[in-house]
Amino acid sequence: MPLNIDLQQIALHFFNFFVLALGLYVLLYSPVKKFMDQRQEALAQMEEEAQKKLHEAQVLAQDREEALAQVKAQSESYRQEIMAQAQREAEEEVKRAKKEGRSILEAARLEAQEERDRALREGHQQIKALVLEKTRTALRGDQDPFDEFIEAVDDHE
Repeated sequence: MPLNIDLQQIALHFFNFFVLALGLYVLLYSPVKKFMDQRQEALAQMEEEAQKKLHEAQVLAQDREEALAQVKAQSESYRQEIMAQAQREAEEEVKRAKKEGRSILEAARLEAQEERDRALREGHQQIKALVLEKTRTALRGDQDPFDEFIEAVDDHE
């Protein structure tokens, strides 16, 4: 052999290389690959759980926003209802107060009219009584009718 190549040596080197590669595969590559696969799987599972929790949080946030919007709408509706009721009550109170004021004013007007009428009647009666008394006195002729009228007026005051 001119190059000094031994086929048996080459075959043994290939066999040794194959055994070494198989040993490294079994002893190092398989456990590391298994560990990396398990770690990749755990990370994928954690990411999936995180996505689920994020989705749940988003759903809860959306539900909370909807509930908040509903509560705001209800409170606004309730506030408007209360304001309308207060407005109605205020208007009714004003109407009642005006009606009561008119009735008090009318009662005072009637009372004043009655007082005026009574005072006029009494005044007419007093004048009639004075005129009648002075007429009787004048007919009797005891005293001057004008002086008697003045005395009668002074007596009645």
